[in-house]
Amino acid sequence: MPTEEKTRSPLKAPPLRNPGQSLDEELQRLFVDSFLPYFLVPSMLGVFALIEWMRYYRPLPPSPWFATIVAFVAVSYSAYKVQKLRPKIHALKQGHAYRVSLRQPGCR
Repeated sequence: MPTEEKTRSPLKAPPLRNPGQSLDEELQRLFVDSFLPYFLVPSMLGVFALIEWMRYYRPLPPSPWFATIVAFVAVSYSAYKVQKLRPKIHALKQGHAYRVSLRQPGCR
């Protein structure tokens, strides 16, 4: 059995953060925490309403009205929330582009 020797890292300090890294992380956090739920929930409810409408045209007695109303409310609320997030996303993207341009020679 070969023995593994523990080697020390040649780095004396942790590496520096990349320019714009905090903005990248903020954009990703904003997308996952704020945008994604307002996109996925209405999508799933819309599919649910579509399924209910398909069942409506079969001989079974379903009622798609409740699912349609819930989906409409969810889509409306999500569209409102996404519209409120757009200026913040735009500002973060502009800040990121500026930060990236600072690290490129000749772009200042």
